[in-house]
Amino acid sequence: MQEQTLRLRSRYRSLQNAIDTAYEDRLRDVIDEELFRRKSKLWREEMQEVEIELESMRKATESYHEEALKLVELAQVAHRQYLAANPAKQAKILKCVASNLVFDGATVSATYRKPFDVLAERPSSENWLPVQHATRTHPLTLLTEGQAARIQELERLVA
Repeated sequence: MQEQTLRLRSRYRSLQNAIDTAYEDRLRDVIDEELFRRKSKLWREEMQEVEIELESMRKATESYHEEALKLVELAQVAHRQYLAANPAKQAKILKCVASNLVFDGATVSATYRKPFDVLAERPSSENWLPVQHATRTHPLTLLTEGQAARIQELERLVA
């Protein structure tokens, strides 16, 4: 997304430069007024489209951060609720966030369901940025219906 934002900003600057250059050409009578107006109008329309795209991307990024924060907060509440819950409710919470639970006689291991798998990695502070970057490749705004349903089920269980 950052690459696309840079590309759009660059395009916006190019369009503004084209308008500025055309204006200077118009002042020097290199181009006539009709050509200047027609081209300026096209460039300004394209600039508006670029602005709309940039705003859309900003809102998507903002939404991503809000959803990520909500998921982290939900995980924290779920953990506290899990520890305080009876075994039946603990089983429901586990079933919601994990699959393929394996008990080897001493420990239990699990495969976490998406999107909870990202949180299960529990990065150390020095490894946070790579994990944060990896998380961005799976935006929470693109949750499947099943993933969204699991989040809603967990919210219901811990409410």
